[in-house]
Amino acid sequence: MSATFRRETISLGQRFLIAFAGPAVLSIFVPFLSGSSLPFWLSVSITIGLHVLLFSVRRTVRIENGVAEIGYGLFVPWWWSKVTTQGQGEVGLVSRSVRTGENGRRTVVDLSLDHPRGSSRIWRASITKAADARRLGERTAVALGVPFRDLVGGSGLRPPESLDLTLRERVRRHGYQRQNLHPPADLDLRTEGESVVMHFPHRWVRLHFLYVLVAVAILPMAFPAVRAVQTGDVVQLWLIVAVVLMVGLIVVAALATSGTEELPVRRIHLSPTEVTMVRGLLGIPLRKSVSVAAVEDVNVVQVGAIAGRLAIASDEAILVADADLPHRDFVASYIAQWVAYADPG
Repeated sequence: MSATFRRETISLGQRFLIAFAGPAVLSIFVPFLSGSSLPFWLSVSITIGLHVLLFSVRRTVRIENGVAEIGYGLFVPWWWSKVTTQGQGEVGLVSRSVRTGENGRRTVVDLSLDHPRGSSRIWRASITKAADARRLGERTAVALGVPFRDLVGGSGLRPPESLDLTLRERVRRHGYQRQNLHPPADLDLRTEGESVVMHFPHRWVRLHFLYVLVAVAILPMAFPAVRAVQTGDVVQLWLIVAVVLMVGLIVVAALATSGTEELPVRRIHLSPTEVTMVRGLLGIPLRKSVSVAAVEDVNVVQVGAIAGRLAIASDEAILVADADLPHRDFVASYIAQWVAYADPG
């Protein structure tokens, strides 16, 4: 099938690289450099403006007649770099681990042209935004007329004409036969009405920085708390409790928004309409769902920073289980058949 090439511009968005400590530190020197005493708010505003000008960039993919160019600029692209030519290469999506701080690491997703692990990386996202990268990659592949290789949640190289097919549609089109699946004896699999719920045993959280954060932020509060109890200072005691609760909420919010792939999956809910992974943190359930009708792949990832993990991919979201999920291969097969046939068979 020959691809129809067209002109298209795909915006990758504005990325602001603003250091949080930078504006506060540099704002001290702005009045000195200007030779006048500026108000503090004006100094901070000027410094933030300088950060935006110096450390932000808008990236755009421009495709015309099957030729892709990457544009860079501040608010509009003004410098263009040719990346690939008509009908050559592929668009790829792969995960990798990057360093954050002295000992911390986090998982990111790279969207690239030519090949998934090449040097032509055009966009990077957190694992929680992998679906955004997947949508951009599929759109770019279709516009270029080249295959798309999703090494995060996909099942290999897919031609541009089949990128919009869901798992259920592909199974119906190719006539795959369902397998006879026999659950492991120690897998807690329950039928609840029209749904199936898989319960998994408790597993330790691998986020080592979380324990360090608790030790650094909460344990020092123990000494003032003991002193407040001894002196009967109720106001100070309530203030310490409020600080501890606030720190805990910040940790939960940060994990829920920046990435939870390291948190152990407690349950997987399979309903006729949704697949839901439920994680737990400090007794708080963190849920993430995708529509059964929109699921495009259910795989055990083979390459990248999340290799060996179960991934459920769609254009809505990509659900990634933790590395220690029990019976990973059976769970992947069970979910795939649930999605493909509306029941596991």
